[in-house]
Amino acid sequence: MEKFLSTPSHTTPYIYFNPEGEILEMRGNSTLVNAREVFGELYQVLINFKKSIYPKLNVNIQLEYFNTSTYKCLLETMIHLKEMKSTGKNIIVNWYYNIEDEDALEQGEDIAQLSGMQVNLVGI
Repeated sequence: MEKFLSTPSHTTPYIYFNPEGEILEMRGNSTLVNAREVFGELYQVLINFKKSIYPKLNVNIQLEYFNTSTYKCLLETMIHLKEMKSTGKNIIVNWYYNIEDEDALEQGEDIAQLSGMQVNLVGI
């Protein structure tokens, strides 16, 4: 099973997926004009993970800032995760946000509601 790593830059978030370690992490900022360039590759490895023997995935999202293109991709990622959960995989999603940033909390709540996926909102 393949790993996935998106090297962070001033416009690209750090995204790390390790199926053997049962972890998907997203951190930093994402101001990509076309976020699908990065997230499209992630979707492919998630589709493969869905078919794999690995029973669990911990998802940790800690994005300080992201644009609309990234928001749409995050929502699509959550829908992929919800589909995995419906096949019996244990998917745990943690949305980390700065407790002084009300918008970040609301974004996590919105993504959870729109995707139908349970998200643990963790203020830091």
